[in-house]
Amino acid sequence: MQVEKYKNDLELMKEYYYKNFSNQDFLNEAEKHKSSYEKNNGIVFSGEYDL
Repeated sequence: MQVEKYKNDLELMKEYYYKNFSNQDFLNEAEKHKSSYEKNNGIVFSGEYDL
């Protein structure tokens, strides 16, 4: 088995599915609150985001 080729194929598949099937609305909302996630190590209590 060609491990490097298999690994590259998996990377291509991951990129394709991420690009075509990810929920853009969710990703945009998460990007707006990125500072809150970073400040609290990924934890946001009771939906209280820093804006």
